[in-house]
Amino acid sequence: SSRSQLTAAAVDGAILRVRRVVILTLVTGICGIFPRDVIDPAASLLAAMLKNSPPEEAEASSVEALNQEQFRMGNEAKETSLHVLANCARGSCPLSTLVEFADDLWQLHQCDDTGAVAGGDEVIRFAKKY
Repeated sequence: SSRSQLTAAAVDGAILRVRRVVILTLVTGICGIFPRDVIDPAASLLAAMLKNSPPEEAEASSVEALNQEQFRMGNEAKETSLHVLANCARGSCPLSTLVEFADDLWQLHQCDDTGAVAGGDEVIRFAKKY
């Protein structure tokens, strides 16, 4: 019936919005906002959210998250991060890699020195590692 189709469409839309907000919140939090002790569980939840999202939705949410002002590491690190998140969404990135990536990204955002800004040595090492 058309009523059940409308209900299904509304539920699908709500799920899409919730997934987008959760991915956005997790990626932004990993960029230095969350306390250190929640990074590993946040990365695990992020992996599950990415793997259970349609690839185009996972990519769009990841791009949106990395375009927030909280991400301060420049385009090279952003491209690297998008690559890791896309691999995770496709299921080709082990959870251990995503957790390590999240730890490294969080650590980069804790530094105030010039090595952790766009083009700095730490950012270059991060981009080469992943």
